[in-house]
Amino acid sequence: MQEFLEFYREAAARLETGLARWTSALPKSENPILRTGRERLYGLNGGGKRLRGTLVYIGYQMLREGWAAEADALAEAYELFQTAILVHDDIIDHADRRRGMETLHSRYRRDFTPPGGAGAAAAGAALALCLGDLGLYLSQQRLAEGCGVHPRFVDLLRYFNGIVIRTIEGELLDVQLSEAERFGLPLPEGGSHEQMVCDIYRLKTACYTMIGPLCCGLLLAGAGPEAIAEMEAVALDLGLAFQMRDDVLGIYGQAAFLGKGVGGDVSEFKQTLLYSYMKARGGADFAELLRYYGKPALSEAELDAVRSLFRAAGALDYVEGRIASLFASAREKLDAAAFPEDRKTLLRGFIRFVEKRQA
Repeated sequence: MQEFLEFYREAAARLETGLARWTSALPKSENPILRTGRERLYGLNGGGKRLRGTLVYIGYQMLREGWAAEADALAEAYELFQTAILVHDDIIDHADRRRGMETLHSRYRRDFTPPGGAGAAAAGAALALCLGDLGLYLSQQRLAEGCGVHPRFVDLLRYFNGIVIRTIEGELLDVQLSEAERFGLPLPEGGSHEQMVCDIYRLKTACYTMIGPLCCGLLLAGAGPEAIAEMEAVALDLGLAFQMRDDVLGIYGQAAFLGKGVGGDVSEFKQTLLYSYMKARGGADFAELLRYYGKPALSEAELDAVRSLFRAAGALDYVEGRIASLFASAREKLDAAAFPEDRKTLLRGFIRFVEKRQA
């Protein structure tokens, strides 16, 4: 894992420098409202973990050696894309913290309070939504500027946009399933609750967190369909495990490490594998769990009660078992893949890294 950590540090520093350079070179508006909006978006874009941009570099270096300007552009575009969808995600989740900072809609809400009162929240969400949209197109602009003359640019753009589409579909599923559970509506025919949750994990997290950056990097390096398919299989397992771990940390983690609040999944009625296990089990434990789901703010005692319910019912052990199985599967698929053995080292280190992550 040490080789990956050294690579990660170098990649993250490269991304911070490159993104700051590119955004600072963009045209500045004389309009103070527009200038403030961009500054807030660029500020949120700083301080991220840079995992996805790092994975772009890893995907690229599975077939090519060293750093390259075209890989820089793709990695930076991917980080801009991530920031943009996080802005939208924070609005949907009513989240107040992201990357250890106040979220954009929360900052704008404060701009109008007082005297905005109840209307301030809607105004804040609307302004942040505009900035999230701006971030998506800044991402596309960075990609076009840095990779537009690449011989596989059309293939890359098609794949990149396919990832965006699937991520949005995953968000749509996430929101609808959560609200259906909140209001006690039945599931559509043709799918179990757990399968619906796993579809969210596959579309919303696995696609944009693992499959997208790794496979876009591979495409840029010249990979063919067989190599892309092998990487997609590895990355899907990693993405599912990553999201399941994220759900566990969202209940059992520490806010200081996460950079966001703990227990938000419960307040927002988020549908996770932990919840799905309890729903399938039913009975008094599930009825007790529903006492806490949807509450706007959980006390530490209430959050402890949720933790105890998941643990005592076996939900935590079930999810931890699924996580371990997925990591093992990802390793087996990587071992069997036709990539050069010496190029697999970084990805193996990354797998160990995410297994141990606490944030």
